[in-house]
Amino acid sequence: HKLIIHNRNATKASDLLAGGANWAESPAAVAAAAEVLITMLADPAAVSVIAHGPEGILSVPGAQKSWIDASTLNPSFSIEMAATAAKQGYHYLDAPVAGSKAPAEAGELVFLVGGEETVCSACQPLFDLMGKKTIYAGASGQGAALKMTINNLLAHSMIAFAETMALGQGLG
Repeated sequence: HKLIIHNRNATKASDLLAGGANWAESPAAVAAAAEVLITMLADPAAVSVIAHGPEGILSVPGAQKSWIDASTLNPSFSIEMAATAAKQGYHYLDAPVAGSKAPAEAGELVFLVGGEETVCSACQPLFDLMGKKTIYAGASGQGAALKMTINNLLAHSMIAFAETMALGQGLG
């Protein structure tokens, strides 16, 4: 696969560029050149900037391209972004991941995908390159919803562990 990248901070892309990736000057330049777009950003505001800005992804007609957004976002934003992207001709998948930097570097991420099932299936070879498992969760927003429920479960487990440790220490 040909890798075309853009990062708001070009320094963060240096390893990929050294490995043979091609630099694009803007998200729009990536959208114009790539068949499938993959984004992983910090929050809805960051996604909005790269999508709606003057040099944003959505300034370029999608022509039925796929957009995999692996950002951890709220479900309502993912649903809204899917509808907005569709108006521009993009097939949007909300596909947050379970895993952090080390699993990403090892290709062991788990993708939690919401959106059109046929698009998820078509993108499966890319998911397989980046991760060890893909869980199709349903319609747009459902990947984000599944990520939120998993994060909630993990948080409650950590709280229960801490409370149990405190109780154990208190009991001697």
